[in-house]
Amino acid sequence: MIPEGFPTVLAASVSLAEGAGAVIPDLGLLQNPYRRPMVIEDIGFILRGPAAGAAGTQNWGGTIRLKLDMGRIGLTPGVPVPIWNFGVNLISRPLGTNIGGDTGNQSEEVVTQVGVDTGGVSSTIGRYKWKLPRPLFVPPGAILVPSFSRTADSQGGTVVASIAYNARVLPDNTPVPESIEVPFVAAFITTEGATFQISSDLDLFNPFVGPLNVQRFIGRLQARRGSLVIIDIGASSFTGDGSNNITLRMTDSRGRDVVREFTTWASVFPHNRRAWTAPVVLLPKDHYKVYYNAPTGLADGGLRKITGMISMIGWRRELLNA
Repeated sequence: MIPEGFPTVLAASVSLAEGAGAVIPDLGLLQNPYRRPMVIEDIGFILRGPAAGAAGTQNWGGTIRLKLDMGRIGLTPGVPVPIWNFGVNLISRPLGTNIGGDTGNQSEEVVTQVGVDTGGVSSTIGRYKWKLPRPLFVPPGAILVPSFSRTADSQGGTVVASIAYNARVLPDNTPVPESIEVPFVAAFITTEGATFQISSDLDLFNPFVGPLNVQRFIGRLQARRGSLVIIDIGASSFTGDGSNNITLRMTDSRGRDVVREFTTWASVFPHNRRAWTAPVVLLPKDHYKVYYNAPTGLADGGLRKITGMISMIGWRRELLNA
């Protein structure tokens, strides 16, 4: 007999070559083996890929992206979302810690380790977590399906993306509800190296017929140096652009100011969490519009191209058997 609230972790992995799209793991590994309803409370990710030679540690959180669907119910109905835009930053290293040639800008628990995949060969391992804004009810037999992709990041090699659902198994007699609370993530991703860009009406958007409960926004700045290294530029000490001179403003669908003046990225998305908590209800078909402004779109003496990534995290109520 399985006790009420029995914990279970369901995990699976995929291998992603550069430019890979819509790669789905073995779904048998992500299905509740107890044939009961369950709730998923958080989702963990591990990204393991090649280290970038002498440049050191990569952060793959921006180049590996994900869509999540449970049947017709989508958690990410827009573009695939960068892994590091699902949850707040886990760890901020002190300034002065040299990671990938970047003194103190790395986030997450990103480490380089030798011999994980091949003896004598370095791998970069990043760990990420999304604490769902509401637990997701999964009926018996249903599966939350992850679909991974990887951008054309010029890094080569293979990245192994692992996903783990931390869940609780519910009792046999748990009734299947008419409607459930469904977590939601949408993203606005700038063109790499852009100096000015405005989000579309369909980026940070409520596509549903009911209200969307926004929990927070997460902002990341990816800096890519050709085929050498990808990092989260964070509170950069590089020359050129970074979170202290890239600015943004934000309005809602009716033109009302959310971030009134062009404000530094670091002020909106502080370095320690890369997140801004903003509990608000977004009405059906409404959206937020971001105006992104970077002086040059480049950092590190022009060697690194910057991509801005902003996600909107929330939840809505959805009919389970509509």
